[in-house]
Amino acid sequence: MKSAWKMGLLAIAAGMLVIVVAIAFGLVQAGYVTLAADQPAAAVVESVDAGSGPGIVELLYFHRTDRCTSCNNAEQYARETLDQYYKDEVESGEISIRSIDYQQDKATADKYNVKVQGLKIRTAAGGQENVKDVPEIWSYVSDRDAYVKYLKTVIDKELGR
Repeated sequence: MKSAWKMGLLAIAAGMLVIVVAIAFGLVQAGYVTLAADQPAAAVVESVDAGSGPGIVELLYFHRTDRCTSCNNAEQYARETLDQYYKDEVESGEISIRSIDYQQDKATADKYNVKVQGLKIRTAAGGQENVKDVPEIWSYVSDRDAYVKYLKTVIDKELGR
């Protein structure tokens, strides 16, 4: 009897393991989770022709073709942050923002390993490019002021302020 009980428990554990693996596989396939081998670290460094002049900061906002309110807010608040705090830098070209439909612009999505909507900050100076994910924006999309304050802190850090 003890043997049958142990076998039943082992079968349940094996079944749970199969379910967990199947769920994880589904999340990876859907693009919600990436495996370490699939995605570089948060900061990607690669050589580019960024020249030796002053650096640039570019916000890359990736979105789906069909957009929800939160996605629209995320982009709008990023633009408002630039308008409110970085007007001179935007006019000089030191800071910019691009809105990219990753479902339509597959080349750019592949270049930056994008599978879901989000914000990346790309900095380029001295022949080096750094790209960082900013997933924390989603914590602030329902509060414009908090979003703007947070993003300003992130951009200031990139600008060395």
